[in-house]
Amino acid sequence: MGTSTQTNSPLIKEKTLAQQINSEDPSPVKTLNLYKRIWPGKKCLFAPSGGEPAQYFIKNPVPHKHASQWKPVFYRGDNPKYDPDSIAVSRGFRTGFWNSFRFEHGDGVDMVLKNKRRVSARKWHRRKTKMRGWFGKPEKPPKKPLEDEEEVEGLVMEFRMHRPRFITRALSFELNGEKYRWSGTRRFLPNWAKRFKGISHDFKLVNSKNQLVATFEKDRWAIFKPSEKWPETANKRKHYIVLLLCIQ
Repeated sequence: MGTSTQTNSPLIKEKTLAQQINSEDPSPVKTLNLYKRIWPGKKCLFAPSGGEPAQYFIKNPVPHKHASQWKPVFYRGDNPKYDPDSIAVSRGFRTGFWNSFRFEHGDGVDMVLKNKRRVSARKWHRRKTKMRGWFGKPEKPPKKPLEDEEEVEGLVMEFRMHRPRFITRALSFELNGEKYRWSGTRRFLPNWAKRFKGISHDFKLVNSKNQLVATFEKDRWAIFKPSEKWPETANKRKHYIVLLLCIQ
């Protein structure tokens, strides 16, 4: 009588996932892991592995509150706090109930954000000077020199994502004349669980021809796992969340 053994090793799980993708679709062009840097998601990063520098970094001061406060900024490169070459390439906005999203993407986004900070610094200095005048105090020079706005050089492209229905996980958007859709998938679930709906946190990205573009596999037990320590990297503590496979 034969015996069977089971293991929960992440390496075996990733290998099985890759075999499942390759058996049905082209091999992935890029594989990235999503890590959470600071609870509850104010900073996240995409990296090939925990010991390698991040390729993309996300900062969102208020990730889980009102729509007006949800303003993530996406950087190309590692944590801008430690990497001076990291620049902002995208920023996002959303409506209430997470129904639609708007993104500004391109190399010009970094200058747009810098101009916004320069305007805010000048307004704050004027208010501060006005309040000091009410108390008969002289004007105090700013700690940092105030800069003028600069012309935005580079592309700033806008695109939107929306939910086709009110109660759904799917997100649709159009890019370069082609329609894409993020939707839930049960392809990574065990065979006995694939017949049940609403229990998977995984996503797939397909185009208008229903061809697979990318997959997004979430670790279902990530919330119960401790963060990993990587002393040799800039982000010394990271919490693994998602495996992202770019098929095309």
